[in-house]
Amino acid sequence: YFDMCVLVLFGFVPFIVAVFNGLMLGFVIANTPELAAFKLLSLLVPHGIFEWPAMMVAWGIGLWRGFGYRFSKTHTTYKERWIGANKVFITIVFPLLFIAAIIEGRYQILKELLP
Repeated sequence: YFDMCVLVLFGFVPFIVAVFNGLMLGFVIANTPELAAFKLLSLLVPHGIFEWPAMMVAWGIGLWRGFGYRFSKTHTTYKERWIGANKVFITIVFPLLFIAAIIEGRYQILKELLP
């Protein structure tokens, strides 16, 4: 019984992280009104193109692992879901986050060097 309760919580954690991420981004945008729209976009878009899809897929994986066993028509075990989730993470999420990290790191270095 405890394992099933904890498994259901795994679906809530990605949801809470997604909501918190959106709230933090909105808070920063609301509290920096002097930041021009173009400057804000120039800070978010270069790495956000890769980071946001990676985060959405990761949140989806978390929800799928947490709620999928309850609503799935195919009865897969927890281990099969875990293996499937790890395959998606390694092949999709990790490469997207790696590319986003490289872009963000290079962008911050260039921003410091340019006047």
